[in-house]
This record gives sequence, structure tokens and C-alpha cells, in this order.
Amino acid sequence: MKELVEDVFGMGTVAALRVDPETGSARPKEQRDLVYENSMLLLQHALAYMDYIHAVRRGDPARIMKVLEMWTPQLLGSRLVNYPTEMVHMMACFKKMWSPEMTEMWMQTCLVNPSGRHGGWMPADLFGEYVVRENKDKIHPGANAHTYDHLREIVARQVMSIRDVKHVMFNECNATNYGAHSQLMNITRDVDYVRKILCDESMYTKVPGGRFDGGLGEVFSEVNDLYTLGVRKVLSGQAIERYMTRARCNWDQVGAQGSEVVMEDAEYEEAGLNMVDDWDVLNGDY
Repeated sequence: MKELVEDVFGMGTVAALRVDPETGSARPKEQRDLVYENSMLLLQHALAYMDYIHAVRRGDPARIMKVLEMWTPQLLGSRLVNYPTEMVHMMACFKKMWSPEMTEMWMQTCLVNPSGRHGGWMPADLFGEYVVRENKDKIHPGANAHTYDHLREIVARQVMSIRDVKHVMFNECNATNYGAHSQLMNITRDVDYVRKILCDESMYTKVPGGRFDGGLGEVFSEVNDLYTLGVRKVLSGQAIERYMTRARCNWDQVGAQGSEVVMEDAEYEEAGLNMVDDWDVLNGDY
């Protein structure tokens, strides 16, 4: 199992297939198995995503942090802007700015289980979106300032209690509970169908001599290895330096326990720092 994990998630797994270790130059596509390389990247992303889903449902914030550590370089290697910025900030909080007590508090509050069922955990912000949706559904077309105050101060704080009361009424009246959302489809057969196609086509078997075209003049495209691209940006130091320059933190005063010292707003504006500025990721200016 350990060897299997290293083959799938080992740093530079796909990069080693694409670059000649002796010369450091890219291997010619004619000598590479592009189908195998792309399939390994698909497997990496799929397993990491499934690990995140299982960690959330089972209320395991430590596993979530490990997945976030993997997603950070992958997002840095993409052409996105906002998500890489936020992920670098989260890693800075975990590794440097937050104290152990603050990190422990985040781990205890990032998930919530409103139903109390096994496997019923969800991100706190997703639960917040549910509460907001329920409150919006209760806004009457003829609402005024008085009824808005009642909704915010009284009803909004009892959303889950109102839901439980509704379920009890359904049960006591033997009424059919159609639920409040659409039924999720069972994708087991779809997943098994895709798996069968991948296995029948030997997608995860490295073919000697390589596969770089479909045999009919169609050349396979090379999927970007986001993890390797992101790691290169981290190792260059430019991404971290850019974040440290723009972050609202006095790095010279970050204590041994990781306590964060925030700049005053006046000092922040005087320094001309702006966290919402584009990091010029689209131009590759890291």
C-alpha cells in the first residue's frame, strides 16, 4: 500500500516521466506515454477530492488540513487568482501566524453536524448558506421594517428548531415528507462504467514506446501537472514573498507561539498594501 501511494502521490511522479533527469530537458512526446501520464493526474485529483469528501462527512479536520496542504500547490499551479490567494493565507495561518490554541479552535469549529447523524458533518459555511436560504424563504412579499426585525432577531435564531418541529409534525400526522431539496442520484453504476472503460483501454498501464497519438493523426494533448507547477512557484519564493508583503501582519513581531500582530488600518493604507489586488497569476508574474 505504501508503494502504491508513493507511485500515485509521490512528488514528481509525473514530472519524472516528462523530464529527462540527466539533461533536465523535456522528453520528446514521441518517447512518452501521454495517456498514462494524464491518467495518473486524473487519479491524483480524484483520490484527493474523495479523501476530502470523506474527511468532511466523518468530521476529521486533521485529514482536511492534509488535503488543503496538497491543494495549495495545485491551485498555485493553476490560472486561478482568488483560491490560490486564500490557500496561501490559510497555510500561513496554520504554519506561522496562528498559535496552537487558535489552530485547535479552527479544527473544532470548521465543521458542524446539524443532524447529529454519523456521516452528517458539513463545512460551517455550507451550513450558514442553508440558514440563509431558510430565512430568505420566510420573507413575506409584504414585509416591512418591523417584520424584518422579527425575522432577524427571533426566527433566524431558531431555524434548526423550526425544522425539527416540522419533522415531528410530519411524523405525528403520518404525512409524506418530500424533503426540501432534490434527491441525489446514485452514481455507483456511472463510476463503475467509467472504471471499466479506463481499465479496458489500459489507461493505467505504462506502454513501452509510449502513446502520443490515437493512430489516426490525432495527437494526444498534455494535461498540466498543477502540483509540480505549484511547487516550483513555492520553491522560487516569489509567491510567499508576495504574500508576506501584502499580508496584514507584522512579521517581525510574530511571537514564538505564532501569535498574530496585525497592522493598524492607518499603517496598512500608508504602506499602500491591498490584499485584493491581482497577483498577476494570469501573466505568470509570481
